[in-house]
Amino acid sequence: AETVSGGLNAGGGGTVPVLGGPGTGPGVATAVAVNYDVGPGGGGIVHSAAASLREQIYSTFDLPVADAARVLGISATELKRRCRRLGISRWPQRKLQSLRRIVQAAETDTSLTEDERKAVVELAARNRDEIMADPDAPLVDLLKTVRQTQYKQSFEKRAAAAAASRRAPPM
Repeated sequence: AETVSGGLNAGGGGTVPVLGGPGTGPGVATAVAVNYDVGPGGGGIVHSAAASLREQIYSTFDLPVADAARVLGISATELKRRCRRLGISRWPQRKLQSLRRIVQAAETDTSLTEDERKAVVELAARNRDEIMADPDAPLVDLLKTVRQTQYKQSFEKRAAAAAASRRAPPM
């Protein structure tokens, strides 16, 4: 059940159970701790559950929405609702996946110098940190260019392989 720790008097002390909680129906209890401080210089409710919920959701950003919801034990719709409440407008899994692919391709690309490879990996790591801090942060423009170049190279390889297989005589 949700609790309020601290007292309603200036001295504080004790916890107060609260029925229900954010996003729950009637008769459903949640494990949410709410710190209530009315001491000198303080005053107001601090929802530590919001921070915990945010951390739990942020830890699943690398997963597709349906998988993240399953891991968190809620429906995908409920996950989206909670994300909207936290100010997350789009699920960042695809951006993070794109960054992983950029790093993997950079590490295996023989046409890049060691310095260029390190620069791409470092830039991708910084962009990943930005996205983890703010899921609505965009991919860095330079990484978009790198990604576009990698996609083009991949397409050209597949097209060349398909053309070679069409030219091969049947056995």
